[in-house]
Amino acid sequence: FKFLNALRDRLLRPPVSGIRAVSARLKGRGSRGAPRWIGRYIDFTTIKYISAASALILAAEYDRARAVRAQSTKEIGRLFVVDPHLWAREVFDKLVSVGFFDILRIANTDVGDSNPDERVLRFRSGKQSDPVAISEMLDDLGKMFQDVGLNADDACFELNGALGEAMENAVRCAYPADRPLRYPHVGRWWMTGALSRSTRRMQVAIFDQGVSIPGSLSDWKFYEGFLARFKRAVGLQAALSEPKYDGTVIEIAIEESATSTMLEKHGKGLGHIKAFVDSCTSGRLTIISRNGFYMYEKGRKPVVKSLAVNIGGTLVEWDVRI
Repeated sequence: FKFLNALRDRLLRPPVSGIRAVSARLKGRGSRGAPRWIGRYIDFTTIKYISAASALILAAEYDRARAVRAQSTKEIGRLFVVDPHLWAREVFDKLVSVGFFDILRIANTDVGDSNPDERVLRFRSGKQSDPVAISEMLDDLGKMFQDVGLNADDACFELNGALGEAMENAVRCAYPADRPLRYPHVGRWWMTGALSRSTRRMQVAIFDQGVSIPGSLSDWKFYEGFLARFKRAVGLQAALSEPKYDGTVIEIAIEESATSTMLEKHGKGLGHIKAFVDSCTSGRLTIISRNGFYMYEKGRKPVVKSLAVNIGGTLVEWDVRI
């Protein structure tokens, strides 16, 4: 996550050369002898592997930077990449499939056969809990299932509710107007999916750049029950401003949600996000929000911890076998 924060700084904060170039133009200096704008880029040649979820986060960061730059600099110093022909082929193919190059407006990028067993969906993004976006993603997943002779009707039913809840959380809670964020946001969520044919393994991830689950719980309808449950479990009053409790906060919020709805499998809330894993043959749910890490594997006790670095939003990832 240190890499992500360094990436955000480089993408969202103009380089010194860019500030000088804009200043020169505003002062009416001609192009001859004026400072050059040296756009920032990240060296991807050292990356040997990237998961669908990581590719989604990377695409989201570039998508935000593109939007912010377009608003503030009128497309001066567009984002770009360097030496993609030197990138690991698997990394290049994954980024092409997820739609990374579309953000950069780079055409003529073809996916190779570095991993013919895997299919990755181009990301979808939106600003509201749009049932059309969910339906389109489920249609894409359904087509992948059909390609390998799978019937995913039951799994998709559960996934529909889980995705809907994750998206609703992103829309309802991620971007409150009264809570500042470290980096400018564009109020969006991003979502992708991947399927391995041979193992029948499906991955679906959704990411937002908002205030996080711990940062938004004070507005939650089950907040009072969460506070009581947290005090019973930890022996302290919940301190939502303390990142060291973020992992525990996520775990207890999921437990409170499942109990409060009284419908652990089909009820709404964070509990529904977890219930999808239990409806599959096997799998796990991973939630990383602010500094909190929560991983639930079907049939096992959740792994909960707080990380040293803030992810800069919330990532929800399902990795299941169907």
